[in-house]
Amino acid sequence: TKARRDLPAAIKRFQAGEGDLYVKGPFAIPDDARVDGGAASEQLWIAAVSCDDKACTGTLSNEPTQATNLAAGKTVSVSRKEAVDWMLQLRDGGVAGGESIKVLKARLPK
Repeated sequence: TKARRDLPAAIKRFQAGEGDLYVKGPFAIPDDARVDGGAASEQLWIAAVSCDDKACTGTLSNEPTQATNLAAGKTVSVSRKEAVDWMLQLRDGGVAGGESIKVLKARLPK
């Protein structure tokens, strides 16, 4: 919820040149790759090149494990409505966003 709420401000910062924007969203898993009847989509990161009112477009940043019709480096888009997270790699080396990463880190054993 926080990530979705803050995405418009992150996009403005990206467009102002404050850093590199990464957006995480769902990518369909082909039916023939869903042998276990599992999830219909896989959450993947893209390195955004541009964003408009409807979507962010860029290159797929990670190698899919289930969305077998995709590969890292492919040009793809994530709908702003479907985005589940974002991360801004700031020019000064800092990072903003990354809510899903924070949740996963908190779940790691101490």
